[in-house]
Order: sequence, then structure tokens, then C-alpha cells
Amino acid sequence: EVYYRIGNYNSMELVLGKLFVHAKCFEDKFEAYHTQIQALCAQDNLYDSIKCGLFVLEKLGEPCDLFPSPQVIRSEYIKTKDMLGSKTEEEILGRRLIEDSQIEFAMRVASTILSCCNRVRSSVGSSLAFRLVQLSLRHGVCSYSAIGFASYGYFLSGVVGDYEGASSYGKLS
Repeated sequence: EVYYRIGNYNSMELVLGKLFVHAKCFEDKFEAYHTQIQALCAQDNLYDSIKCGLFVLEKLGEPCDLFPSPQVIRSEYIKTKDMLGSKTEEEILGRRLIEDSQIEFAMRVASTILSCCNRVRSSVGSSLAFRLVQLSLRHGVCSYSAIGFASYGYFLSGVVGDYEGASSYGKLS
């Protein structure tokens, strides 16, 4: 991570390459992958950052398509809307804290690549926003839940035209 922070991406890639080869399990690679995703984004390799993040999400059991069809986005939106149902802000905020470190890491990765998706206007960003909300409702909340709810509000505003709902989820986040 130090090489990423100082912008020495060549040295970072060498260290990460060794780590990826010698790590005993996928969990040992979590932080390295996250650093790689951030570095790709910092270098404006946005699609590579997104693809790397989607690879990690798939390994964590949370696959997302790079180019989801409108039908997939609609289906995920409906699923998310149904899961939210008529839950109040208090019910959502009162959810337990997430305990599963792999799910929390998946949410961290999804949050990180969501910013890349927004910069390239990729539709996978909507899928990631829905996934963040769904994971928060299923497994508990964490700091990355806020990004999911804010992004869900953004979707409601920009795509659905539900400005009241968008405002509510923006405030919730």
C-alpha cells in the first residue's frame, strides 16, 4: 500500500504480483486486491479497476455483470425495493452491525469501484448500489452501507424520478 500511496505503481505491481503468487488463500489477498483496485482508479484505468473489483466480488460469491442488461437492472431494482418494503429509517439504522468480514470486504470493494462506474457512466454502478443495499439488509450495516443507500437514492432520482424517495435515502446515508 505504501507504493500506491506515494504513486510508485511499478514497484507496487511487483510487490502485489509476489503476494498474489505466494498467498496461501484468497483472504490473504484482500488488502492487496483493494490496493490494486484503488491504484488502477487513481491512474484513470477505470475499466481495469472495475474489472478487477468485479473479479474479487465474484470470488467472494457476489458476482455482478460488467454490462448488465436493462432487464437485469430492473430485476435488481425491484428486488431491492421489495427488500426495503416499508422499512422506516429507524428500522434500517437500527439493524445490527455486520459481522461477516468477507461480506464487509465485498461491500468495501463494491463501494470503491462504484466511484469508477460513476466516472465512466457504467450501468454496473446501479447493480452495485442495489447489491450494497441488499447486503446491508441481509447481513447488517457498516460504513459502506451509507454509500449503497446514497447511490440507491441517486438511482431513484436519476432513473425512476422518485425525488422524495431519493431525498429520503440520501438523508439516511
